[in-house]
Amino acid sequence: MESIDIYNSFDMNRARRIGRNAKLIYNFSRYGSKAVTAVNPATACIDAIISVGDAVVSFYEYQRAKEITTQLNFELEEVKKRFNNKKIELKKIEENFARESELNVKEIQRQLKTSKDEWNDIFKPIYENSKKYLYQCKDRLEKIKKEYPDSKERIKDIERKYQEAIEVNINATLFMIGG
Repeated sequence: MESIDIYNSFDMNRARRIGRNAKLIYNFSRYGSKAVTAVNPATACIDAIISVGDAVVSFYEYQRAKEITTQLNFELEEVKKRFNNKKIELKKIEENFARESELNVKEIQRQLKTSKDEWNDIFKPIYENSKKYLYQCKDRLEKIKKEYPDSKERIKDIERKYQEAIEVNINATLFMIGG
């Protein structure tokens, strides 16, 4: 790939020659043949030939730059098409991933529901037993408080067990309802 530097293509000699030729053409158009007699004809002829050569070279450089620009535009269009194709491909991959993720989430939810149902089947007798144990602790605590009001250590021990039974029952209840 070739690029043309349009900012560093200025040539001072070319600018002087163009200025001289422009002045000569201006004088010729204004004063006629009198202006040409003041200038050396050989110099004017050489300057004219060099200017024509510069014009031809400039025209070919322009054509070359134009061709390069055309090729770059074709390449840009091709890159845009490839980019759009990749974008479409990526969108399809994203849609497939989203679809697969949704299916995976549904499968995981189904397995969790099945697992929760199995846990409920296993956990239900434990929950029932924890309720029975809670009521037994309550009854025993009330019985000991009535029979042995002076036995504070034993009452504290049973109260602690009763509190633990309440916590276990609360946790079991939360597990059963899904909280």
